[in-house]
Amino acid sequence: MDGVGQYVAASGDAAAGRRSRVTIDEVMKPAVTHALRQGALWGGAVLVAGLAGTFAARRLRVRE
Repeated sequence: MDGVGQYVAASGDAAAGRRSRVTIDEVMKPAVTHALRQGALWGGAVLVAGLAGTFAARRLRVRE
């Protein structure tokens, strides 16, 4: 469980006295890092696919 769900569970435990107080930052920082990494990877994949399609289309057009 990542992000908000983890925060809700941890804050519930803190309210019940089973753990110390939790901040949103300590729970969300790893989730934000993961989301940024995933976004960069998918953005790179889209860039590579777009460039490959462009070069393939240009080669086909040159042959005609």
